[in-house]
Amino acid sequence: MALVSWGGEGENMYPSLPRERRTEAVSLRAVETWAGNLKYVPEEVLTEGICLAAVREDGELLERVPEPLRTHDVCLAAVRHYGWALESVPEKTRTREICRAALRAKFADSAGLLGLITYPDVCREGFRLFAGRNRHDSAPAVLRKINPYMLNERFALEAVQKDPACLAVLPEGLRTQKVCMAAVRRDGS
Repeated sequence: MALVSWGGEGENMYPSLPRERRTEAVSLRAVETWAGNLKYVPEEVLTEGICLAAVREDGELLERVPEPLRTHDVCLAAVRHYGWALESVPEKTRTREICRAALRAKFADSAGLLGLITYPDVCREGFRLFAGRNRHDSAPAVLRKINPYMLNERFALEAVQKDPACLAVLPEGLRTQKVCMAAVRRDGS
């Protein structure tokens, strides 16, 4: 049996190593072999590189990365793999680039991510990406998931032009005459 091998804890001897043998180099190799080994890496040898190796393989592991090591690169790698890792990205690190990467992640297939995004332009991109994509993500359903503070008249116009039913879920302040007329024109009524 190898010191570290792929396949999970049952074939993995890394956790049984004495702490003093879990050096930075050994820990990096262990995490590269199986990302789940991150939980066994002693805090004193944990580096950005080790964290990066782990989240590239399993973005969900970002929640196990200590806050000071949740750098832009580590967070970006995590959300590229698993969009919902955006929940574990510190606010100060949650850039447009990271939010966009989360929307397009390998495992991100959910409009629910839009509620975590604080950039109106990225929310609009997400709306375009998810609205109407499947039976669960109708345009009004997707619009409901977006923080109302991210919406403006331009976004509201785009939403009702995609689907007039979006008018019903828009905040009252965005149901302007212009938006209502666009919805009626689109609906043909």
